[in-house]
Amino acid sequence: MAACGDDGPSDPMLCLDTPENCAGSAGMGGGGNGGSKAQGGKSGGSGGKSSAGGTANGGDGGDGSGGSSKGGSSTMGGMGGTDGDAGEPNLPMGGSDSEGDGGEGPTAGAGGDEGDGGAPDTDGGEGGAPDSGTGGTGNTGNTGNTGNEGGAAGASIEPAGGAGGDSGDPDPDPPLSLLGNGSLELGTSGWQQYGGTFARTTEKARTGSYAGVTTDRDENWQGPSFVLPSGEGDYQVSVYALHTGAEDTELRLEAKIVCSEDDETYVTIDTKEIPPDEWTEFSGTLTVPDDCHTVQVVVNQPGGDDFPDIYADDAWALDADVENLAGNGGAEFGKQGWQDFGCMMVQSDEYAHSDAYSMLCPERGDAWMGPSYLMPTGAGKYSVSAWVLHTGEEDAPIQLSAKTVCGEGADEDYPFITSTTVAPETWAQLSGTLTVPQDCTLVQLVVNQDGVDEFPDLYVDDVEIARKP
Repeated sequence: MAACGDDGPSDPMLCLDTPENCAGSAGMGGGGNGGSKAQGGKSGGSGGKSSAGGTANGGDGGDGSGGSSKGGSSTMGGMGGTDGDAGEPNLPMGGSDSEGDGGEGPTAGAGGDEGDGGAPDTDGGEGGAPDSGTGGTGNTGNTGNTGNEGGAAGASIEPAGGAGGDSGDPDPDPPLSLLGNGSLELGTSGWQQYGGTFARTTEKARTGSYAGVTTDRDENWQGPSFVLPSGEGDYQVSVYALHTGAEDTELRLEAKIVCSEDDETYVTIDTKEIPPDEWTEFSGTLTVPDDCHTVQVVVNQPGGDDFPDIYADDAWALDADVENLAGNGGAEFGKQGWQDFGCMMVQSDEYAHSDAYSMLCPERGDAWMGPSYLMPTGAGKYSVSAWVLHTGEEDAPIQLSAKTVCGEGADEDYPFITSTTVAPETWAQLSGTLTVPQDCTLVQLVVNQDGVDEFPDLYVDDVEIARKP
C-alpha cells in the first residue's frame, strides 16, 4: 500500500495527518500506527483511522517537555487508539543554585469514532464517542449482521512531568580575609582604641554575638579601628557600621598610614550619610605606599557637632595587589611589626643583609627564643621567608617556625616550616609555606633553634610574607 503523500489510496480516512506525523494508513481490518516522536517538546502524531474494525494506535509522545499524543479513531466500529506514551523529560541545564522545571505529562488517548450501523434487519453496534471511553449507539440499520462495537477510550494517565535538571554549581567561596577576627567573636584582637572608649558588646551585633563600639566620643575623628598589614600595594577593605544619633549622620571610613620616619597620612576610603540604628557597609580600595610600618582603618565622622556612639562589625580586607605584606620586614623603622619572643629584641646596625639595619635577639637563654615578626591572622596559605645570621663559633642549625593562637579556647600551636645549617656570621635564607587555620587571633613568624645546647645571638633581616593563591 502506498504511503501517505504518494499516489496511494484515494480514501482520505486512510491518512489522517501530514506525512511527517503519519507512519501509514490502515487497510480493511488493519491498524494504522501513530507518527514518530517529534523533537523539541512537540506531541506525537495522531493515529491513523482504521476501517472495518481495525485498531489505530496512538503516536508516541514527543521528546520535549510533557509532550502528549492523541489516540486514533476508528470507522465502522473499530477499536479506538491506545494512549500515547508519556513525553520524555526535558532536562534543562542546571542553573546557578536552581533546578530545571519538569515537563507536563500526556493526556489520555482519544476514543474511536462512532461505528456505522449494522447490516439490514439487525441492530447497529455501539460507536465510541470521541475523546471518551464510552461507545455511542450506532444508527439503526436494516436487517443484517451486527455492527462492530465502537472503540474504547484510552485509559487516563496521570501527568508525569520530566525530571528537573541538576542544580548548577554554587558560587565559589569568596577570598579569605586577612583579618582573622573581623567580627570580634574572639575578643578584641586585631582591633584598637582610636579615641573615646572602645569595647566589645553584645547589644547590636550585626552577625554572630558581638560587635565593637566606641563610646564617650567628643571629637569627630574618634571611632572603632582595626589594623591592616603595612606592605606596599592595594587592599580591598570593608566594614559595617551603625550609629546611635537622633538623626541621619554622615560617617566615614578612613585610614591612618604611618611611613618612614613617622610621616602620618590620612586617607578617606568611603563616606555615607546613614539613618540611626541601621547597619550600613562602608568599603573601598586603600593604596599603601612604600616604606610604611603602620596602617589603621577607622570608622568616624568627617564633621559635625554631635558625636553618637559608633558600632562596627564584620570587617574584611583582601590584598588585591601586594607582593610583601611585611612593610617593615627590613627593620628599617624600628620594632614596628615585630614582637619579642623570649628575648628583648633591638634594632641593630652591626649586621644587615640589606640597607642599614636588622633585628637582633641577644642574650638568648633557650633554643626557642628568637626574633619574631607579626603576620596577618586571616586563614590561608602564606609563602614566608627571612634572612638569618648567628654569632656562634661553629655551624649551627637554624629553623623558621611560627606560633599561632586560634579558636575560642585560644589554642596555641607551634608549626615547623623549614631549617638549615648556617655557618657563623653568614647570612642564609629560610623559606617555606605556612598554613594559617580559621579563627586565629595571633600569628608570629619566628626564627629560632631546636635541640641545641648553645644559643648564639640571632640577627634577622628582609622578612617577606605573601598570600598564596
